[in-house]
Amino acid sequence: MKRLLFSLVLICIVCISGAAFAEDIAGRYERTHGVVLIQPEGAGRYKVSIQTRAADERWICDIEAIGAVLGKDLVIAFGGDGEETTTTVPLRLSGNTIIISHDAPDGGYCGMNGFYGGTYVKKAGF
Repeated sequence: MKRLLFSLVLICIVCISGAAFAEDIAGRYERTHGVVLIQPEGAGRYKVSIQTRAADERWICDIEAIGAVLGKDLVIAFGGDGEETTTTVPLRLSGNTIIISHDAPDGGYCGMNGFYGGTYVKKAGF
């Protein structure tokens, strides 16, 4: 009986911490020349907008996607609908930052020169 009770308590703690984790990811994250906006869509899904530009504005990168929390990542998929492939990218959540790895399937690039990879820091307010 004690083992069952312990298991149930552990499951509740994991569920509650996962829910709190998911609620905390919404917001605005920034890096030099880039912004990630994350808004809850309901049912565990999030609207993600990534906008970056070169310092000299030679290129821009504008990505809109729907994502879902998977472990410590917010996984997004974009492309398709007229594009040749769909790209799936994990956004690693760590404290008040989101890290988009250069190991993303497209290397963190969009278009010819646009780059969205890097570390974004969460800003207060939204």
